[in-house]
Amino acid sequence: MATVVDPKSVLASLAVWLSLWCMSPLAVSADAILKRPRDNWDFKFKDFVIGAWWGPGPTEPEVKLYRECGFNVVMCGRYMQLNDYCDADKGIKELDLARKYGLGVVFDTYTKNDKPWGGKAGPYEPHPVHHPSSLIELQWLHEKIGRHPALIGYMVGDDQGSVGERSNDCTKFLFSLSKPHLMPWLCGWISPANLAEHNNPIVNPQIYPTLYQWGLPAEELARQYAATYASFSRQCRDLGVLFWPMFNAAPPNEREQVSDTLLRFPAYAALAYGAEGMWYFCYNGGSLQREGKYQTEEEVRKALTSLYPIAKKINHRIAAWGPKVLGRTSTGLFGTAFGAKEPAWPFPEDTAGLQSAEALVRPEKGKLVETMSDDLLVGLLTKPGRAPMAMVVDCRASKKSGDLQPRQVVLKFSPAVTQIKVLEGKTSKAKPGRQVRLTLEAGDGQMLELVGKDLESLCSAEAIYAPPPIPVSVLPRTPTEKDLAGIKAAKLRIDLFGSDGPPFEKKYLYLNGQNLARV
Repeated sequence: MATVVDPKSVLASLAVWLSLWCMSPLAVSADAILKRPRDNWDFKFKDFVIGAWWGPGPTEPEVKLYRECGFNVVMCGRYMQLNDYCDADKGIKELDLARKYGLGVVFDTYTKNDKPWGGKAGPYEPHPVHHPSSLIELQWLHEKIGRHPALIGYMVGDDQGSVGERSNDCTKFLFSLSKPHLMPWLCGWISPANLAEHNNPIVNPQIYPTLYQWGLPAEELARQYAATYASFSRQCRDLGVLFWPMFNAAPPNEREQVSDTLLRFPAYAALAYGAEGMWYFCYNGGSLQREGKYQTEEEVRKALTSLYPIAKKINHRIAAWGPKVLGRTSTGLFGTAFGAKEPAWPFPEDTAGLQSAEALVRPEKGKLVETMSDDLLVGLLTKPGRAPMAMVVDCRASKKSGDLQPRQVVLKFSPAVTQIKVLEGKTSKAKPGRQVRLTLEAGDGQMLELVGKDLESLCSAEAIYAPPPIPVSVLPRTPTEKDLAGIKAAKLRIDLFGSDGPPFEKKYLYLNGQNLARV
């Protein structure tokens, strides 16, 4: 007998089942889909951020020179007004000046304790002199300057170790606007997980080895940049927050400046590790220009240091790559620098698959990068539907400017790569084949675009970090004197399977990966 099914009852049962499933741990809600903080905001400022802290003073010649240097974001308020901060009307004039030169402004919300914004402060973290705006102060400040065309966000807190109640309230307020378009910028040492938990979309770690550890060798200073970038960028990628490192340009002492190589390297390396914005730490002047309020362009130009033209070249190159970089993921890095210069000693198979602190893996056949010159790192930047990009960085570093000469380097990619585009400015120079020669200054970088079929599989993190195959001879043989010549260390290994029964009864002895004999 045929069974008659009532469509309404079926739909009702399906609705009940769906409601129960949605309450299960396996269900993915609409809210969960938007848990990546970067996806929850729609920033007014759409470019790759190149910012200066602190940057120009509140005069037209200074602002003009920073614009010429390739910066696209500056801070107004505290670090533009210096001792005269706490004045919103002055802030509006600074915003007007920044707008004239096409600069976005992150407004520093710090004010003196006895001069709260709007005359009244809510709860804030105690400090002897000043404080970042409390919620009611930010609301007042936003009413005053929030609609200014140059404003792109607020610095909600500086030197923060975590997202506190005040900064969380300020972030929530900016997110509650009719369009969450203004950046809630927190600067300091906050973990990406803590920021993501509070829907803050930007990680801006203060990374200053050249300021606080100048006594270390130059290579170690560069390695520390790379190691810190690696840690933050992987967390940012996994948690869906933007990685905007702040690196040091300030003099480490009264006698020395940061060198040319140690200014280039952290800027270009930031791209290799997936940054979508960056800040120069120029604190207290003396880096790109000597401190002072300059009223004429002649005065400003005389105050520029030898780092200014270097920063200008860096900024303009990165700004040209910016539109292609935004929205990409750094899936992994190849390297022949730092600890990755040589294969792991003495037994590569013991450390296969383990990442160094810098997350660099050796090039080899079967990978996207097969060979490359020493002292390089290459970060792979991917985006669905787009050709992969490779950021090549020269890792040579010195604490003395000008003592390392440019050099020619060679990179050879997988046979799947059929063309390499060298990106410079708004143009690209296509080179057929899978090998490219580049001339790089020490600490320099070059962006490449790779063309070929089915490159996606070679650009995944799984493919990049897969352990290399361990060559083992198929048949046992007795090592010859030639095999043993030059051996400095050896490891005798026996494979154990936890069972002596078939099919695991065949066990072999290996010497440094060479199958010697069956047990």
